[in-house]
Amino acid sequence: MDHRASRQSPAARRATTTILMALLALPWAGTAWAQPADAGRPLRTAAASEGARLAQASASDPQPHGGSGGNVIVRHPVLAGTAIGAGAGLALSQFDSIGGLKHDRRLALVGAGGGAWGGLIASAVQSAHAGRRVGLGTKVGIVAGAVAATVLPALALYGAGG
Repeated sequence: MDHRASRQSPAARRATTTILMALLALPWAGTAWAQPADAGRPLRTAAASEGARLAQASASDPQPHGGSGGNVIVRHPVLAGTAIGAGAGLALSQFDSIGGLKHDRRLALVGAGGGAWGGLIASAVQSAHAGRRVGLGTKVGIVAGAVAATVLPALALYGAGG
């Protein structure tokens, strides 16, 4: 019985395994490329049809040149709130009395979370003022933010021994 194969270095065994795996994968690679471009790709088909629908809708209903319905903060309140909150948290982390002597940059994440929650509330208020229903996801997000705003500080104090 010859034991030369077991004496190979780990690099040689890895190379041999890689070559064997590549050779085993070749029969399946040819069948995957032989399919039409959109066969078995429902996301690509849906994206193409949605793009065609949006192009047709925008051609039939052009918007005025004055803008597209308000500024960025009004159109994207959650994104704007997240950016503003992250910036405020980052700025507050630079104060020694708030961020500590090491200027903990994780305070930017806390600010981003608070800003996103505020933006979500603003989005719900906008929807309600426009006469649209506030969706279930928005309601769940507002409740989850309220729970996090009350529970997480309590857990932090408990963990700190206070």
